[in-house]
Amino acid sequence: MRSGSAVLVFTVALSTSIIATAQTAVTCHVQTFQAPAGATVSNPLHATAINRYRNIVGTDGSGKPFVRWEFGRIERLHIDVVNASTFDVAKRNASGVTVGTVQTVDSNHVAGVHGFANSGSTTRLIDIPNANTQVTGINRYGTIVGNYFTFTGPGGNGSFVLKNGTVRKLQVPTQFARNTEVTAISDTGVIVGNYALQNSAPDPDEAVHGFVLINGQYQDLAYPDASENMFVKDINGTGMIVGQLDGPSTQNSFIYKGGKFYAPKFVLPDGSVASRGFIFGVNGYGQITGTVLVSGTSRSFIGSCGL
Repeated sequence: MRSGSAVLVFTVALSTSIIATAQTAVTCHVQTFQAPAGATVSNPLHATAINRYRNIVGTDGSGKPFVRWEFGRIERLHIDVVNASTFDVAKRNASGVTVGTVQTVDSNHVAGVHGFANSGSTTRLIDIPNANTQVTGINRYGTIVGNYFTFTGPGGNGSFVLKNGTVRKLQVPTQFARNTEVTAISDTGVIVGNYALQNSAPDPDEAVHGFVLINGQYQDLAYPDASENMFVKDINGTGMIVGQLDGPSTQNSFIYKGGKFYAPKFVLPDGSVASRGFIFGVNGYGQITGTVLVSGTSRSFIGSCGL
């Protein structure tokens, strides 16, 4: 396991309850990709995660899983689930285990939502009893995180950690216990996600912050511009956090590293700048993936930033 130094640095960086430092512009050079003609997957591709070997996973235009291998080959990722309808591929770790959520519809038109973990030809479903289950993250040691939804009133929804075959439901402090969603876990065991502020209006006007769960303690992660809702998508082993913004500005993504927020500018190989960009995944080397808008068309990308 990695040393604890990265965790210690990250703890210090988040020592205050709310992060309020100004954001700094950063250039991210990205290369877009799409499925070639005749491929087993269909465009548009929606890339959601990248591992340390630069393998990118996501879903294609038909809601099926795909993988882009390190040298650019793109193909269907065969995840066999009985009665599968659509997939939401979340993460892929260094061991090649891909996790996410699958919706199923059986012959009686009964729908279900299940987490899954796939490795090679083996896929197992992950379910919290009597709940729809969503898997959102996995680290290099196989620890899985996710959320469950029972729709049975207060206390019916929550988040969980699955480690060594044992499920542990997370106990969330009141401050963070509104619309809480876990989205990723780092190789050092740091969990991140999102929640709605207790004093904000109901949907769709609630104020959304990120949170960091480290050593059992929840800490608020707020973008410097309070008018922006932020949605944390991923974290790597060095504490680099990426995600999306939703607010009045034209900024669509953020990067958090070393106690600072960065506003990325997505530069294409020809030197032009994408009009919009969304970061969904980051690996241990700081390489990112997501989607950018190029000439009105959404394209998945792989990239790196000048941090």
